[in-house]
Amino acid sequence: MVFTAEMKFNGNFGKPNFEKLGIKEADLLWDKAALVVKTTNLKSIKSDLNIKLNNQTFTFESKEEEDNFYGTLETGAFDYKTLAANNKLDFNFTMKYNGSNSVKFIPIGKTTQISLNSDWESPSFEGMFAANDTTKTISNKGFHADWKILHINRSFSQQYDSKIPNLNGYSFGVKLIETVDEYQQNERASKYGFLVIGLTFLIFFLIQSVNKINIHIFQYTMLGLALIMFYTLLISITEHSSFSLAYLIASVAVIGMIVLYSVSILKTKKFPLFIGLSLAGLYSFIYVIIQLENYALLVGSIGLFIILGLVMYFSRKIDWNNTAN
Repeated sequence: MVFTAEMKFNGNFGKPNFEKLGIKEADLLWDKAALVVKTTNLKSIKSDLNIKLNNQTFTFESKEEEDNFYGTLETGAFDYKTLAANNKLDFNFTMKYNGSNSVKFIPIGKTTQISLNSDWESPSFEGMFAANDTTKTISNKGFHADWKILHINRSFSQQYDSKIPNLNGYSFGVKLIETVDEYQQNERASKYGFLVIGLTFLIFFLIQSVNKINIHIFQYTMLGLALIMFYTLLISITEHSSFSLAYLIASVAVIGMIVLYSVSILKTKKFPLFIGLSLAGLYSFIYVIIQLENYALLVGSIGLFIILGLVMYFSRKIDWNNTAN
């Protein structure tokens, strides 16, 4: 999953309380102040970064650090006392970011508010803090989510006089997921292979039992190989087309082969037609299950119940004792 994020940041700094850190203001180098941004992937930033501090513009530059996890961007030095009128420093900047899989944040502000809008329709919200349920929306047009985290909601201090500690455990955000992609659909289709092969053999066995037709083990083997070829065709065609088209081509090809082969071994056209219709219905049923997400188990269970009922109905009058003899 890849995405392009247009991110806008704004906030403000108040005058730091150095008494809590045991530092005297007279020892501070106010003209050496700098603003730092940390991110996990500097190479994903696709725009120049300029930040406005009380309407003065500064440029971020990469900074080499010992931290192997985060990349660091830092402004040039500025005089905090001169720039921060009334002990308040407002800031705002934008960032264009190409990422993959997820976007997450760490709430280092005394109050951290995030509003996220996307056209992706299947998000997974994760991390330390949950999105606001009253404003969160998800639809086939995308999603919206808001977070508000106060400093009392997380267990780390607002100020440090040395290296910033490891805060990875406090991250939160959204992961973009693709619920059913083409390869997942192929995988799900293959899981029903035993069902398709088993029911097809059962149909031939019932026809053989009712009409006293002998079907050789070699012919059963050919039928099984034809059914297995469906999955080979499906995944190979999917790589060059859509799953739906590949499913249609593979199912029509396999059903056609089995019907034509059935005409030769059953010596009639009535039963091969019934077999073809049964396989078409079975493949259609499995396709519907594969496309479903929330109701796949329910629909599959109901369908299997109906199939079992049909098998019991058509086999109810077979005298299995005479068949065995």
